[in-house]
Amino acid sequence: MVERTVAELGRVDIVVNNAGGASPGAFLETTAADLEEAFRFNVTAGFELTKHAVPHLLASGRGSIINVTSVFGRIAGRGLLVYGTVKAALVHMTRLLAADLSPRVRVNAIAPGIIETDALKAALTNQIRVRVVEATPLRRLGTVEDVAAAAAVCGWPHPQRTT
Repeated sequence: MVERTVAELGRVDIVVNNAGGASPGAFLETTAADLEEAFRFNVTAGFELTKHAVPHLLASGRGSIINVTSVFGRIAGRGLLVYGTVKAALVHMTRLLAADLSPRVRVNAIAPGIIETDALKAALTNQIRVRVVEATPLRRLGTVEDVAAAAAVCGWPHPQRTT
């Protein structure tokens, strides 16, 4: 994917690791395979994409990496052991990448709360929706457009560095 992007566009300035997710489930019904699969999807895939892109980000002089994590990487939620664990790993990977790559590449994370995706719409009952909206400061669910706007701001190229 990285090489194709370079071939078609000439360079890579930004990487957004936005793939992720894991099904909720009770701890006693969760298997190590569930955790490993979610780790591969949420953390390892982003690691691999980043690894391939970093030489190009360094060369661009204004590289940016954005990892889309989740508020559940910082707070506890019943039935969210797998999802919360892998998102917490992605949060920490973001910190470590920033330590390794700064100041030449900016590395940030966006940690949205509950975002109204098609998958969520299919699973969300009206009763749960009302409770979530009441607990949300904006009094509405987040949208994919909200997350995209945050990514656009985080990924905005910084000026060419001279050092």
